[in-house]
Amino acid sequence: MLLTRLESGDPLSLKELAHTFQVDVSTINRQVSAMLKHGLVERIPDPYGGIARKFRPTELGLERLHADRAVGIEGTGRLIDATGWTPETTQTFLTLLVQLNGGIAQLEGLSWPDARRAGDVSGTS
Repeated sequence: MLLTRLESGDPLSLKELAHTFQVDVSTINRQVSAMLKHGLVERIPDPYGGIARKFRPTELGLERLHADRAVGIEGTGRLIDATGWTPETTQTFLTLLVQLNGGIAQLEGLSWPDARRAGDVSGTS
């Protein structure tokens, strides 16, 4: 989830990530530290001149994110195919999923750029 959020917008600070996921900064700090250790994110100066350091995904982080996403998309496609969903049923499901995710973000006061990606199972994201 952290990599997806960082991929979808500008680099973010620990405080901004904590706000996005509605958790304590200490929780995000532990997760980001583990990601730094494994080379999935990198710490950079604020591109807008702020004091706080920001985080963005590395090439390795994006490769792993895209591989993980491809597994999920493939699995969802197999499920839809195996259960005989029509293209119309699939599209209705995707539309409702995007609306659900957007509604949750709106109610929680969260910002998540490009919410349309929540329902993209085409593999073209």
